[in-house]
Amino acid sequence: MRDSYSYIEAPVVCPVCGAEFENTEGHIRIVLGALEHWYRIGDLIKWDKKTEAERVQVAALSPVYAFDLDDDYSVWRCRNCKTLFDAPAAIVESNRIMRICLPTHVQTVELFGFDHMFWGIVGYNAEEKKWVIVQ
Repeated sequence: MRDSYSYIEAPVVCPVCGAEFENTEGHIRIVLGALEHWYRIGDLIKWDKKTEAERVQVAALSPVYAFDLDDDYSVWRCRNCKTLFDAPAAIVESNRIMRICLPTHVQTVELFGFDHMFWGIVGYNAEEKKWVIVQ
């Protein structure tokens, strides 16, 4: 795992009741592309020499889910409605950050087809018609 992160400036909002999660400081941390960059929804992922192999690896995958790595949250439970979630993820399509999602564990299992909590990158390989764990 890398020593540093990139950040996506976006609030984490409960999809059930709309309450904003506290203590996220309005961003999530991911490891995708060049490190220590700040992104917003709609931005392209930046790459550098250190991440070129990763760029090639994820280029064939779409969408890509880059899960939050904020260890300040060990449990993602909404303070308002008490719904329990897996970590939020940035959804990346065609190398562009499209949105942030906050799935429940059941939704994560239904989407990816395997029972696993993620703290990294998962992408869809259309050629093989399956989800793959990148890191």
